[in-house]
Amino acid sequence: MKFRHLRIFTAVCETMSMTKAARHLYISQPAVSQTITELEEYYDVRLFERMSNKLYLTDAGKQLLPLAQEAMKLQATIETTMRDFRQENSIRLGATVTIGTYLLPRVVKAIQSIQPQIRVQTVVDNTSAIEERLLNSDLDIGLVEGQITSSQLVAEPFYEDELVIVCAPNHPLADKDLVRVRDLQNHAFILREEGSGSRLLFSKRMEEKSITYRIVGVLSNTEAILNSAQQGLGLGVVSQIAVAVEQPGLKVLNIPDLNLTRTFDIVYHRHKSVKNALTLTRSAVDLI
Repeated sequence: MKFRHLRIFTAVCETMSMTKAARHLYISQPAVSQTITELEEYYDVRLFERMSNKLYLTDAGKQLLPLAQEAMKLQATIETTMRDFRQENSIRLGATVTIGTYLLPRVVKAIQSIQPQIRVQTVVDNTSAIEERLLNSDLDIGLVEGQITSSQLVAEPFYEDELVIVCAPNHPLADKDLVRVRDLQNHAFILREEGSGSRLLFSKRMEEKSITYRIVGVLSNTEAILNSAQQGLGLGVVSQIAVAVEQPGLKVLNIPDLNLTRTFDIVYHRHKSVKNALTLTRSAVDLI
């Protein structure tokens, strides 16, 4: 016997109609009938009499009803208590790879400086994976660099970033003070994996400019892209904050007619109660 059985039983008692109970619970009428049958078989008693197309509670049903109602109240109390505990004492924070590498440690430190007792659990993955985790309630807050597609999620910008194209000093484009987007035609590129925000933005902008290019490497790690570009394997596409932090020996191309600016967003589910987590995260990103 599960709480589901008691929830359906109390709904039938409230309406004295399996059809109305099914409509109220947004399930099928046969599912309601089957659940009541399972409950009766479990306790080996009849809970309802069925006479002239009407339902009547048996003595056993009358005894069970207040107990089931009390069980439902207890379940609601448990859910609320545990949900409040989790929201007040922990944050499940997801970030995309660039944010996770360069900004997330500072965000976590800022959260803990504001509320020292908070426990922050972090996950780093690409934008599509973070979005899926938010939709599945596996995360409370996401910090993403890519575009969110679900209407169930709310995105608030918190940081302006720009993708840059880097190359080794001996690359044919390295000596140019100014590169036109057409100069990128047919060049080899090292990009992030499908589902990443930087990959999506770069592909979209190149398509808008009708520029064809070759993909010679797909890497999920920004440092690996920088190292590959440094070794002359192709042009790398990375966040400007990565270039500012990582090793020298790379040329950042100046391409004024290719706009690769973007925002990093705080993302959360519009129907999920994340007030404390959201307030803390907003405050933390203001400090970085």
